[in-house]
Amino acid sequence: MTYFKKNVKNQIDSKTLIPFDSKAGGDFGFAQYVNNAEADAEGIEFILSRERDEILSGSISYTYMVTEGTSEVANQSINLAQWGFPIQATSFPLSWDQRHSIKVDIETKTFFGIVVNGIIWFNSPKPYTFFPTRDGFTPIDSTKDFVPNNSRMQNILFANVKLSKEFVFDNLQGFSLIVYLDARNILNTKNIKWIDSNGRIGGELGDPSAYYDPRRVKIGCSMAF
Repeated sequence: MTYFKKNVKNQIDSKTLIPFDSKAGGDFGFAQYVNNAEADAEGIEFILSRERDEILSGSISYTYMVTEGTSEVANQSINLAQWGFPIQATSFPLSWDQRHSIKVDIETKTFFGIVVNGIIWFNSPKPYTFFPTRDGFTPIDSTKDFVPNNSRMQNILFANVKLSKEFVFDNLQGFSLIVYLDARNILNTKNIKWIDSNGRIGGELGDPSAYYDPRRVKIGCSMAF
């Protein structure tokens, strides 16, 4: 069991300043980088593992984590100001704030010397900013405050299986051949990468890259001398 906590301060952020008596800044002011962003990460991890066993080996892990901060990237504040969105002074969940993660990794040797390796991992939804607009700038609900990462996407689930068998040819000076079948996302789950601010997967055009790869199966071999 591992407990972790980290507080990060004085990170690079940007800020727009409007001077009262500066001719160079004009009426629009100027922007500069400042060290005022901060973030907090805290969580706990449990791992149960069985290693180096000929019959059954692997691990099971669970992680709970909370990651919040006042800014994600150095240009975030100035980008929001240019888009006309008010900047909230409070912390919000960062894009990699993934509260729950479960991973199961098992390897076993079955009949005829076939090695089976299976991996299953589940991740709870990551946050995204839900702020419906008519044209990308004008909010549909003008009374709603703009808060980054105020909504969540969907759970992510992957299940991978690999079968392999090694053939050793002693009469060929230790030459060996490994034949394998590697299946990724065998459940063919539609795992989402991103959602636009209107809540549309893949944006207005339904970009297929908004999803992780579907089921893939590879059959191959490798040789060793």
